[in-house]
Amino acid sequence: PKSLRQNSYFSNIIQKEVNNISLLKGKITKENNGILFTKNNSKPLVEKYLNHDFTNKFLIPLVVQKKNIYLVKKDIRSFCYLY
Repeated sequence: PKSLRQNSYFSNIIQKEVNNISLLKGKITKENNGILFTKNNSKPLVEKYLNHDFTNKFLIPLVVQKKNIYLVKKDIRSFCYLY
């Protein structure tokens, strides 16, 4: 509306929206206004871990596998024959 065009509050809100839109445009377009496409299942943190890049200090890889220790029951007869 014409009555609100000179209001600094509304002009600041509109300027912030314009800045946000221009920043978003800069993130998803190339220099020649071509769109940058990413993979649908893009997971940059997982890709870094697979490339052995553990620079993220807040997340550390956890080992899920557990070492199995098998104990063999000794036969009493074989133990007696050894002595």
